[in-house]
Amino acid sequence: MVKVFFTVRRLQPGGFEEFRAAWAPAAMPRGWRRGFVLRHPNDRDQVAALAMCHSTDEAFREVLESAGDGDTVVSGVYDLVHQQRGVEVRGAETMVPVTARRLRPGSFADYFAASRAATPELPLGLTSVMLLRSTDEPDEVVNLGLVRSDDVGRFWSAANPVRSKMLEAIEPFVEEVGLDTTYQVVDELAFV
Repeated sequence: MVKVFFTVRRLQPGGFEEFRAAWAPAAMPRGWRRGFVLRHPNDRDQVAALAMCHSTDEAFREVLESAGDGDTVVSGVYDLVHQQRGVEVRGAETMVPVTARRLRPGSFADYFAASRAATPELPLGLTSVMLLRSTDEPDEVVNLGLVRSDDVGRFWSAANPVRSKMLEAIEPFVEEVGLDTTYQVVDELAFV
């Protein structure tokens, strides 16, 4: 199973370049496949990063723990439970909507089924969605999307009805929403 190392931090002012460098070390740990460094468009000190891999190498945990000085909002190792691809499009902007949720105990299967039933097709511009499940806390999930668009406002106008339908379908299974925001992609990293 693909593992995803994911973190959201509120950095000390001026700490972005150090955070960014930690996610692009000179020697990549074995097993890294793809990654993203993200930054909140309205709060430049709120950043996120994720790396997908086919390993549980401790080097990943070292990067996760050492990446930037600041407050941790969300951080952990997750299983990539589901990935759905939409129509691949190009766009001037690349955004990543992120929602972290704590589910009601034991409701993961129902949550997953309701989410899938409510979103059989992705809106144009949403090129991929991923469902991550914490390896430490099975009731913690993170939903990520990859949006590419020349007009983000138009994308959200088309996507919001789909999102509303999905939120209504999953509501009975959600205990708490911990993070619900959208980041800009600063770096998209492909590892060989």
